Formats: sequence, C-alpha cells, structure tokens
Amino acid sequence: PRLLALHGRGSNSDITAIQLSSLGVASRVAVDCLSGPVAAPPQHEVFRALSDGDFFAWTDGALSPEALLPALRGLLAFVEERGPYDGLYGFSQGALVVSALSAPGVAEALGGARTWRWVVCACGV
Repeated sequence: PRLLALHGRGSNSDITAIQLSSLGVASRVAVDCLSGPVAAPPQHEVFRALSDGDFFAWTDGALSPEALLPALRGLLAFVEERGPYDGLYGFSQGALVVSALSAPGVAEALGGARTWRWVVCACGV
C-alpha cells in the first residue's frame, strides 16, 4: 500500500517521517511525505534538533474554507501527479486538510477525483 502523509502546523516532512517510523508505519507501507505551502515557525523548539529543514503550515492560520482552498488544490494536484495512494494520513493541521479533501464531493468540486480509499487522522480535526 501507498500512503501520503501530511504534517501539522509548524512541522515538516522530516518530523512526519520520524513520527511514522517510530509507529512502525514506514516498515509496512510505502510513505511519501508532503510539506505544507506556508512557511511557519517550528511548533516546538525540539523540532530544530530533529530537522535541518524549514517548517511549514497548510494555511496562514485562518481555517475558513477560503483559506483552505490553496492547500486542498495543492494536495489534490500532488495526488494526481504522484499517486495513486491507497490512503492519506494527516497529523494535526494535516488531519484537517486530508479530512476536508476526503469529504464527499470536495475533490470533484475542485476538478479532481477522490482516488484514495481511506484516511488516518492523528491528533487533529
């Protein structure tokens, strides 16, 4: 199975990969990690010790449908380009994004299709 994983606010793909590895997920499925489009300070200072990369969020802080649209469109485009994925995983703010895109009719309203079969939300929504 293939899994696309999204981090929470103030995190990045490195942190998500560490989290999924510690849960044993990475040894059971092929995982791609996607970083959000908005630069953000790290959620916790320990993240700087775990990753040399930049930190991101999925929105600029607003959680309105309009604020989520760029993240939803970007995620859908990534899935269409790099998929198919069997499932989507989201941690915290990433859980909000995968849940919103997975709601009935949302992917189709954005001009795409929901091709994944399941969603895992951790610490969020």
